[in-house]
Amino acid sequence: MDYISVADEAPQPASASPTAALEDYDVRMRRHNYLLNPGFETGSIAPWAVWSDNGSLRASYVEPSTVLPSNGGGYHANEWASGPYSIDIYQAPINLPSGTYTLSAWVESGRGQTTCVMYVRNYGGNEIDLPINSFANGTGYTLLTIPNIKVTNGQCECGFYTIDSGDHAMKFDDVMLTKQ
Repeated sequence: MDYISVADEAPQPASASPTAALEDYDVRMRRHNYLLNPGFETGSIAPWAVWSDNGSLRASYVEPSTVLPSNGGGYHANEWASGPYSIDIYQAPINLPSGTYTLSAWVESGRGQTTCVMYVRNYGGNEIDLPINSFANGTGYTLLTIPNIKVTNGQCECGFYTIDSGDHAMKFDDVMLTKQ
């Protein structure tokens, strides 16, 4: 498994070893996660919101996992369609205490999408986009993180946005927004 971290607005490979990265992930797992249904274990996308500019809402769904991230679980979210699609799956928790947060998720991408990002926005700073296909290698889950998100307005939209001509999947699971 790979571990990628991004600070500020420019993606940077993490300098920590994969073992240290997983230890950090385990520590964050014990902290309060401000996102609901982060592992999609309800078998539903709800309460995540779904947006599409071209009517391709069918491209967002939850399915049973056949290959699991390190901490298990039976479901993951998927962005995929056989034809062109544009889809955004996101949550925007409110009433967050001011402070510094980390967004992390296990992602898998077959690559080839025009756009495929994990992002944070509407937190009181500039939008931060992490290009998933720059890091996900298409052969299994990769742990991606966006640390040092300085929430100053009591909210933070966290999501996954994909534009694709069709037939390129991006899966994500165990999404966490935790206070550092």
